[in-house]
Amino acid sequence: MNTAAAKILVVDDELTAGKSMKKILARKGFEVDIALSANDGLNKIEKELFELVLLDIMMPQVNGIELLEIIKERWPNLGVVMVTGYPSIETAVEATRLGAFDYLAKPFTPDELREKVDEALEETASAKVIPIQRGKGGTLTAFCPTGKMECDIYGKKGKSCKTKDGVCPKIKKAQLKAQNSPRML
Repeated sequence: MNTAAAKILVVDDELTAGKSMKKILARKGFEVDIALSANDGLNKIEKELFELVLLDIMMPQVNGIELLEIIKERWPNLGVVMVTGYPSIETAVEATRLGAFDYLAKPFTPDELREKVDEALEETASAKVIPIQRGKGGTLTAFCPTGKMECDIYGKKGKSCKTKDGVCPKIKKAQLKAQNSPRML
């Protein structure tokens, strides 16, 4: 994956912190967007494709841990790095248990941030990201990350199917049907 072209969302209620992270990462060629609340972050994730989210833990209304749970439920393959000015072992353990790639304590150096982002992007490069594409009339169309096709199941649930083997259930069903159908010679 060309990590320099990756699109990253910073969710932090402190505009200064968000702008600092954006500036540091933009210098390396990343495309960075900022959300100042959990709701703003969710809206952006629903509308755009991001490879990584940098998520502040301490935010009003919905905190970063709660938002992490929502993200992992709806977009399980989206990489998330938790960022906080109040580091503790308990929150680090909770964040990784819920699916965060890693944890970054403020204050951090620009090099520490870039290194953590590179690690997270390398780790999630093999994960299947759900592409959202514009269909006819400008509507957003959801494509299943396992089957690489438009999927009404994904569209209805707002998340991908849980598969043990990584094979789309619709594709599996079609393959079984083809194997069991009488063949014409």
